[in-house]
Amino acid sequence: VSIYYDPMIAKLIVWDRDRASALRQMGRVLESTAVAGLKCNLEFLGRIIRHPAFAAADLDTGFIERHASDLMPEDKYAGHDILAVAAMAELSPCVSSADPWNFSDGWRMNLDLKVTLTFVDHDRMRDVQVSYREEDFLLVIDGDEYQTRILRHNGTEVDIALNGHKLSAKVIQDNQDFTIFHDGTISRLHHYLPGAEGEDEDGGNGIITTPMPGKVTQVMVAEGDKVTSGQPLMILEAMKMEHTIKAGIDGIIDGLTLAAGDQVTDGEVLIRIVEGEE
Repeated sequence: VSIYYDPMIAKLIVWDRDRASALRQMGRVLESTAVAGLKCNLEFLGRIIRHPAFAAADLDTGFIERHASDLMPEDKYAGHDILAVAAMAELSPCVSSADPWNFSDGWRMNLDLKVTLTFVDHDRMRDVQVSYREEDFLLVIDGDEYQTRILRHNGTEVDIALNGHKLSAKVIQDNQDFTIFHDGTISRLHHYLPGAEGEDEDGGNGIITTPMPGKVTQVMVAEGDKVTSGQPLMILEAMKMEHTIKAGIDGIIDGLTLAAGDQVTDGEVLIRIVEGEE
């Protein structure tokens, strides 16, 4: 959708006998809606619906600004439960295949088969160590162990047992990209495969592009500045919201050509970062 048009591509409408009932209904509808492949405001709308001030109809044009910290919190890294879901969704076709040549139940003479799945989570590389066992899997994430079993993987619906507790999520997979919907949150992970086309072994190639069309409202760095991974570099206004653009690697700003007020298109290069000596 071009920046010259309203980016709304869908509208959810619910009705019920009163405001409280309609809010509960809208909450259920939002949680059951899954959109992948493009950025959307499902999480943002869910936070609005659940906010006490919105439920009490304490509304005016300053509502979003007044409650910005609740409605637009800083991005969080995926929890261990989400990483476990991604790992099981990735491995599920291998353990459920009817073709004996594709069947990978992990059987080894006197040994468990162990593999490590690496996911890119924002600016971090997250490892999930998987040990195939006779009846389930043992996952190790950040040193914590989880006995895990795949209960169901039907299309986008994934149910797993994690240390005896059932966890259900919607998982939309596009090649190595995972969009995971769970408990009103959306997590986006990329299964990193060293040596695959387009992968970069240090977790970032220093080229930062726009996630969507928008307008640059603030530039926080200058040409030649040293930056660290995760450092805010620029504010981009898109879809009536502000998005913080952060560095993916440590390095030096090289090739900054944009300024506040500039319009950018989807996929346009915003900033280049090159590795440099400290």
